Amino acid sequence: MGKAPYANVVAFIASIACIFDAALASDSTVDKIRADWITRLQRTQDVMYDLDGETISPRGSMITPSDPDAHPSVRGKGFPFEDLSLRYGSAWHLDFRARMLRLESVEQSLNNQTLEFQEKRLIEAFDGETLWTARQDGGGGIALQPSDRASWFLTASNLPVFFAHGVFPLGMFEYADLAQQSAASLAIDLEGKSVVGGRDCYIVRASLKGDSSENLTYRFHVDSERQSAVTRFARYAVVSDFFREPGAPRLVEPQLVTQIDIKNQEVDGFWVPAQWVKNSYHVQVKADGSPRSSLEQSTKLSVTKVAITEGLGPGLFSQPRSPGKRVADLRDGSQYRIGEDGKTLVPLRQSLAEDQSFPFYVAALAGTGAFLVAAGLFLFRRSMAR
Repeated sequence: MGKAPYANVVAFIASIACIFDAALASDSTVDKIRADWITRLQRTQDVMYDLDGETISPRGSMITPSDPDAHPSVRGKGFPFEDLSLRYGSAWHLDFRARMLRLESVEQSLNNQTLEFQEKRLIEAFDGETLWTARQDGGGGIALQPSDRASWFLTASNLPVFFAHGVFPLGMFEYADLAQQSAASLAIDLEGKSVVGGRDCYIVRASLKGDSSENLTYRFHVDSERQSAVTRFARYAVVSDFFREPGAPRLVEPQLVTQIDIKNQEVDGFWVPAQWVKNSYHVQVKADGSPRSSLEQSTKLSVTKVAITEGLGPGLFSQPRSPGKRVADLRDGSQYRIGEDGKTLVPLRQSLAEDQSFPFYVAALAGTGAFLVAAGLFLFRRSMAR
């Protein structure tokens, strides 16, 4: 009987030791993941990705039966009734050392009135100081925006490109200071293990240091044997009141709203994305308090070309200036037109004045002609009066 207390003490000490060992193992795992992610950013100088894929919307084109602008054939019943698949792709050029980024996106959209598919092309780039955008699908010009607007540039479908190179835009994304979005600035907690694509992974919860928000949760599934490459990213959010059925209680537990599954490949000693699928979910709280989740949109992308430390020229990030195109500088509200030399920015008012003064002889001839006609009519009427 006297040995029982001693045995209990030994068991207690052993349990404490197990907890301590588990904590050490957890810390070492997190330290390795953080070190791998930091190394990714340090080793990355510049990268290029070409992506091709499609966006699938199970809800169709979102043309509602009550849409007054809808084509007559679908007005009153909505369109379409089956999944809608639209082409989506992009080309990324990132110079991490010089803090320059460029995205060329191509996507299709459905015209509500004609039910015809239209292709939209857009260039967006941050040249180290200014965020600029240029439309390629028509007469649109170039728009210049302050660097603090650069978060608008980010598209969630392309997050794996950033993850692969040690950048984690979990909040407002400042291109001018990528270090604030690096693993060194993340709070990382180990939550468990998982299997993704047949690979054993660790699940970590990451957040920006100092971010006390409880409305958003970010989880990364990482393959520690492949430089902690991300194999799955999941974003959870608390459902807003707008998505609660009448009488439904408030749901405080974050729900899955975005999940990206990533297949990786080895390129020049880096494990980087080869394919990924991003699923977006619509979550609503039912009257009984339970969540209802439905797939809202799915984007599937494949990497058709990737190059690391290729040596990107600075001209790639400069604004393309075509004669006659307009430039809207949203930093101060001014507008310009690109001159015939393809370089000079002519203030729009001056440009319009020049355009109007150019055919002066036409206006002069028209004025002279009108005067002669009026004079002729006057003389004709005068002669008739006699």
